[in-house]
Amino acid sequence: MLMSVSSTSSSRYALQVHRVIRESPSVATICFERPSGFRYSAGQYVTVFFDDTGVSEGKAYSLSSHPDDIDLSITVKKVGLFSGKLHTLKAGDVVEISPAYGMFNAFGTAPLVALAAGVGIAPIYSIICHEVFRGSNRPIRLIYTNTVDEEIVFQDELDRLTQYAPQLEIQYIVTRQEDSDYFGPRMQGAEIARAFPDRAVCICGTVEFVRDLRRQLTLAGISDDDIMTEVFFKTSGVAG
Repeated sequence: MLMSVSSTSSSRYALQVHRVIRESPSVATICFERPSGFRYSAGQYVTVFFDDTGVSEGKAYSLSSHPDDIDLSITVKKVGLFSGKLHTLKAGDVVEISPAYGMFNAFGTAPLVALAAGVGIAPIYSIICHEVFRGSNRPIRLIYTNTVDEEIVFQDELDRLTQYAPQLEIQYIVTRQEDSDYFGPRMQGAEIARAFPDRAVCICGTVEFVRDLRRQLTLAGISDDDIMTEVFFKTSGVAG
């Protein structure tokens, strides 16, 4: 539901929480009813504002919904005071958000390799859903890493997508749970570059994850122009 917006925050939308989905012990998806005329591209983010947190500039979080969704949603890992407050939201609460921003997208037709760590799946999930639901046959390979099984976000939804989108392939990696079916070593950019040459690459995760993979990929011959990145800071949301 779109609530009234005060004249002092005319560039913000005051939205009522529609529902909250507990994705994992540390991650929640907060869904809002999408206001009329709210436009965005898959992979973009919004700034979220709370008046009582002392963070007047708000914090940025990627939209995990895709442009054809009825709802808007952000998917948030609880890592500090601000994200902790987001985790306390319930249906009926009101939150202010900005219009959508950001240039993290996968426009084009080149086959895509998407590399995500943890809650960094949020904008990549948006991109994948948009590609699938718009009827694209673009080949997409998602490699998604987490420390343990229970922290894998959107696994059921992603697996369902592969059932009617054969161009989508998914590889899960779990690095710290030896009894996991997905247990394996961390991603290596050189191996990815050899396995998937001539593909666009998008990467989202922590600073270290994005920095290391980007460096490895470029050293392995992937053009920097073919790599899109988004960084999630551990104390907040996303850096565009």
